[in-house]
Amino acid sequence: RVPKEKFKAILTTLNSLTDYRIVWAYDGEPIQAKSHIYTSKWVPQVDVLYDNRTVLFFSHGGLKSVKEATCSSTPAIFMPVFAEQVRNGWLAKNKGYAEVFNKHTLTSENLQRTMKRVLDNKSFTIKAAHVTKLLNDKIVHPLFQGAHYINRLLRYRGRMPEYFYPRAIDSDYFSHLDLDVLIIPVVLIVMVSK
Repeated sequence: RVPKEKFKAILTTLNSLTDYRIVWAYDGEPIQAKSHIYTSKWVPQVDVLYDNRTVLFFSHGGLKSVKEATCSSTPAIFMPVFAEQVRNGWLAKNKGYAEVFNKHTLTSENLQRTMKRVLDNKSFTIKAAHVTKLLNDKIVHPLFQGAHYINRLLRYRGRMPEYFYPRAIDSDYFSHLDLDVLIIPVVLIVMVSK
């Protein structure tokens, strides 16, 4: 759960953005949201992001959120909470289509300033479209590539020739954990300590 003062800062910021229609996936206590804010327990995130009226995505920066923002060319503000979210947010920021917002410095004023910067600066939209273009630039269409691999698997009756598999698949547990390599220094240390 978000601490009350942080939640209030987010709500105050969203309430102040009356020029925009806001869609918020929110599952909690009833809130004092203005009429331009639509809340729902579940929101079809991909559909919202791919809608050409979507101009900003505010998220924690999880892998799926970053991927969906990237694929939909949507500028974003990521406020990482834990784990890989910090890295994901900074990767998007380095590509120029997102800002990373520190949860520890969250105030309504700071968040409003960051949102206005992303909304008013068209370079975020341009860079988001550029990154999406790079991501979608494939030599072979994914559908044809998938069909190729399925056909190849069918040609070999469900089991590919062994040269398609890494040799590590057949290694034993002792070798997989590199215990055979680690035993040499252990033996040397024991011999030297005697």
